[in-house]
Amino acid sequence: MGFDVSGMTVRIGGVAYYLLGAPFRNAGRSLFKDGVLARYGRNEEKALDNLLKINDRIINKARGMISFNAILAGISKLLLEQAELAAQIAFCLAILSALFNLVAFYVVWEVEEPGETRTLADEIDSTVLHCCQRAILLNLSIVLSLLACTLLLGTVLFCV
Repeated sequence: MGFDVSGMTVRIGGVAYYLLGAPFRNAGRSLFKDGVLARYGRNEEKALDNLLKINDRIINKARGMISFNAILAGISKLLLEQAELAAQIAFCLAILSALFNLVAFYVVWEVEEPGETRTLADEIDSTVLHCCQRAILLNLSIVLSLLACTLLLGTVLFCV
C-alpha cells in the first residue's frame, strides 16, 4: 500500500483519486467518459442519461451547500462580538463557498452554426465537461465550508 501524489491525483494503494474530486485535464475527462460508455455497453443514450443524472445530483448538493453556508454566515455574524477576526474570516469563507455553488448553476449553451446539428457524442463530451467542472466547484465549496466550520468551532470552544 503506497501513497503517491502526482499531478492532480493521489494514489493510495492501487486506487487513484482526483485531488479536486473530478478530472481537471482533458485526458482524465476522456477516461471518465470512456468508463461511463463502457458501463452501458457503448450505448450513448443510456450513458448520456447517466451523465445528466450525475449533473443533477451535483446541482442538488450545491443547493444544500448554499443553505448550509447561509447558516454558517449567520452564526459567524452572531459570534462577531466575541472573536471579530475569526468570525469575519468564517463569514467570508461561507460567502465564497456559496459563490462557488452559484457558479455551478451557470448554464452554458453551445452555439451551433446554421444547418449544423449537435451529435450525441458532442452532447456527451459537453456533459462530461460540465459534470467535472461542477464537481470541482462543489468540492472547493466543501473545503471552504469546512474551514469556516473549523474557525467557528474554535471560536465557540476557545473564545466564548
